[in-house]
Amino acid sequence: MIDRALHFDSRLAVHDGTPRGALFAPEAFRSVQREVVDASEQVENGRGSGPLAFLDLPYAYSREHGTTMFADAFWQTLDVIDAAARQIRETNAQFVHLGIGGSALGALALVSALAAKAVMGRQRFVYVVDNVDPDGLFDTFQEFDPNRLYANVVSKSGGTVETIATFAILWEKLRTESRLPVEELRRRIFVTTNPESGALAALARNERFRLLPLPDVVHGRFSVF
Repeated sequence: MIDRALHFDSRLAVHDGTPRGALFAPEAFRSVQREVVDASEQVENGRGSGPLAFLDLPYAYSREHGTTMFADAFWQTLDVIDAAARQIRETNAQFVHLGIGGSALGALALVSALAAKAVMGRQRFVYVVDNVDPDGLFDTFQEFDPNRLYANVVSKSGGTVETIATFAILWEKLRTESRLPVEELRRRIFVTTNPESGALAALARNERFRLLPLPDVVHGRFSVF
């Protein structure tokens, strides 16, 4: 077997008695240069409508980057998210993210990395619900204040049974226990899904929830972007 690994030399380099940090030997770089170039080309070839379509997402939220393969689907999205985030912060609200697998893991990783206190401890205000265990759901839902809650429901296909079932329970709780008008409750629900098809997109339009686009070419594990 040919060893293609890039070996890391963890020894400290010392020059004039001063440590200069860990080193990669030049020959180690040369040994994998061709593989790195090939891998880079594969990534570039996967852009567009391929499996790496999500790489174009950073350029899809503003007209300043020109038109991407997503056309104008995302040009208003950041404004909607920024306005909602500002309102959540200013009103000391709670936020719950509903999703399964890839539709939840990215959000959980992002929040845990950048604002760990938001999802940990007794004072947490961000919840990521990615399991349909009845006991766990019951305990989590007991922490929700129906008058302070915002929700984001995520499913690329719009047909993830676990996510839809969990949201149905949550929506019933909000409608029956909140003192807020139903129109205000609807404004606090976001649905992130394929806007062209699926049960969640239809539900969002029928109930007048706010719909955030997740095109078919962006896989669920990249929905966080």
